[in-house]
Amino acid sequence: QPLMTNASGELGEEPKKTAGEKAFDAGIHLLNKVQAYVKNNPSGQLVVVMVPFSILILLGALIVGVIEGWGWVESIYFAVVSMTTVGFGDYFPDKLASTWFCIIWLPFSVGFLSLY
Repeated sequence: QPLMTNASGELGEEPKKTAGEKAFDAGIHLLNKVQAYVKNNPSGQLVVVMVPFSILILLGALIVGVIEGWGWVESIYFAVVSMTTVGFGDYFPDKLASTWFCIIWLPFSVGFLSLY
């Protein structure tokens, strides 16, 4: 067992960690590895951009597509065209719920895209 000093400065054995403390330490270690990968690897930097971008597209496509009754192709097409502010106008939300969702989702998504 490694030795450590206690509050009074005396050497003693390190107390055993609980399962929760071990899990927490493992989680911190994993986060540090992920952070190093993202900082030092070009593919890690690509993942950091593409994962949130893909989530935003799929979120918009799923919610608006389900409310409007569109298929997957139309839903993803609408999400990409809307998020990139092209907006051809061939697909647009007709129902009140999808319109309100787009009022919140589109500015957030366009703002995210402007960061990259």
